[in-house]
Amino acid sequence: EVEQLTDRELEVFELLGQGATTRQIADRLCVSMKTVQTYHASIKESLGLDNVNQLIRRAVHYVLEGQ
Repeated sequence: EVEQLTDRELEVFELLGQGATTRQIADRLCVSMKTVQTYHASIKESLGLDNVNQLIRRAVHYVLEGQ
């Protein structure tokens, strides 16, 4: 569940849900795109998601629900 995510993973997850691209997230957090992709993989694993599309859908739903 989302509560399992680290603070940084949650930040990436929320930015994804707000429509930010990997590049935008990397720039905003001052990290590399590779680091953001690593966060994506970690979040997918924590939430039991199979692919990036599921990750984005879940993130958008999370943001729209108001956390």
